[in-house]
Amino acid sequence: MTDGDEVYNQFNTIASINTTSKGISEEEAEANAKLIAAAPELLEALKLIKDCLQSWNSKGTYSNLINHAETFINKATL
Repeated sequence: MTDGDEVYNQFNTIASINTTSKGISEEEAEANAKLIAAAPELLEALKLIKDCLQSWNSKGTYSNLINHAETFINKATL
């Protein structure tokens, strides 16, 4: 990928590659664009993981992981 290339999902353009304005490498710009494109699926996966952890958390073993998951879910959605 090079400057001006775009990353798509099945519906829309998700991200555009632009390395010149930030002074980052093309590889980093491409990785960032792919991460942005995958973000909706990653968020849904984190929600499912959090739900599983909550169902296994009768002794509080996973409370710290659940709190971290909730923090990142809130960061992505609020």
